[in-house]
Amino acid sequence: ALQRSPSGTLRVHSRILVGQLYVVPMVTRFLMRYPDIRIELLMSNDTVDLAEHNIDVDVRIGTLADSSLIARRLTLSERIVCATPGYLARSAPIRRPEDLAAHNCLTYHFNMGRVQWRFLDSQGRTTDVGVSGSLRSDHGPALRAATIAGLGLGLLPDWSVRAELNGGQLVRLFPEYRVSFMEFDYGIYAVYQRNRHMSAKVRLFVDHLVQLFDTPHDESAPTPAGYPAPG
Repeated sequence: ALQRSPSGTLRVHSRILVGQLYVVPMVTRFLMRYPDIRIELLMSNDTVDLAEHNIDVDVRIGTLADSSLIARRLTLSERIVCATPGYLARSAPIRRPEDLAAHNCLTYHFNMGRVQWRFLDSQGRTTDVGVSGSLRSDHGPALRAATIAGLGLGLLPDWSVRAELNGGQLVRLFPEYRVSFMEFDYGIYAVYQRNRHMSAKVRLFVDHLVQLFDTPHDESAPTPAGYPAPG
């Protein structure tokens, strides 16, 4: 009966940017389709302890390492350098990563040190470029909005600006490199506790999360160490 008509409360946590762009719209549709389910949605950029906070599903980004949990990859996540055509037209030419040091780079604030963007080429060689600009924030949506407005260069997840890239509002720079401000991202994951794996509500919600991301998965990409594939 639970499989046919799921009910009860789901506690969901998500990173802010992916939550705002993907999870919130999906939650609305999900609750309209399953009126007997209630969702408590929490959003932050903190890494939460699922057991301590009684979280059923956590939407996480990047490298993961916790063998007590199960993770299902929703999509790969690659950071890209991008800007509006207007910004590029009025600014100095950008031909190589080192040129970014002279540009207005909108940066993510995660410590008090100097911000570096790391570029990895096809030969496995890395180049670290110190960047700075007029806006530094720990809020992904703010950096995304400022980049789309033409303030400067953003280092953003590809999935967060897919529509703007396809529509020509943004231009991707350095497509031949992988880029990051910390570790290189592996993807977006739905993470849940082993004892929630058989819950019909959890499985149903995770299945709906998977449908949100239409980018084909690279099955050869590694699942982060410590995370078993879902059964």
